[in-house]
Amino acid sequence: MKYNFNIKDKQRFVVIVIVSLLFCVSVIVAYAEITMLSSNEHIVDTFDQLPEHQVGVVFGGGMDAPGIQSQDQKDRVTLGIDLYKKSIVQTLLLTGDDGSFRANETEYMRAQAVYGGVPLYIVEVDGKGFRTFESCKRLKEEYNYTKVIAVSQRYHLKRIIYLCSQVGVEVTGIAADDYLDKKAVSHFREPFARVKGIIDVIIYNF
Repeated sequence: MKYNFNIKDKQRFVVIVIVSLLFCVSVIVAYAEITMLSSNEHIVDTFDQLPEHQVGVVFGGGMDAPGIQSQDQKDRVTLGIDLYKKSIVQTLLLTGDDGSFRANETEYMRAQAVYGGVPLYIVEVDGKGFRTFESCKRLKEEYNYTKVIAVSQRYHLKRIIYLCSQVGVEVTGIAADDYLDKKAVSHFREPFARVKGIIDVIIYNF
């Protein structure tokens, strides 16, 4: 005998589905946050906490408009410049989009670094770091780096450190926002980006 849903049954079913989906999403987001909590112990606030490394990796932070870097990105490159000037790193690797995916950020990152006093021959550019996970993979697979200093904002460093560790790259992070005495940014998209990072790692290791 076929059972016909009445209006109340349909409404109840929709509510159950929505609540179930929200619960699942909440669990996944919470798992990603907890998984990346341990990354905090690998983030330092000052230069004297940093060991000397061969390479400092500056992660792209996007463009606000064609030819205009985001403030996050400029802050990252500024900190990278100081890492070189204080002889903490011998090479700066700038990783981000070369314009093949969204906007060309690496060209402006390199121009800022050179204008800030870093010799051009010191600067490496990875223009295929379209996503954080891709940047981490390429550190190992394309550049053969297994131990680096990473520069970004604190909210992003947690994901960087976790993702890089999963592909065999040991990272010490220094936060551009703390360095410049700015309030840490909490991006709305970051929890979902962390979930995507967990999925990337699962697929990578499958």
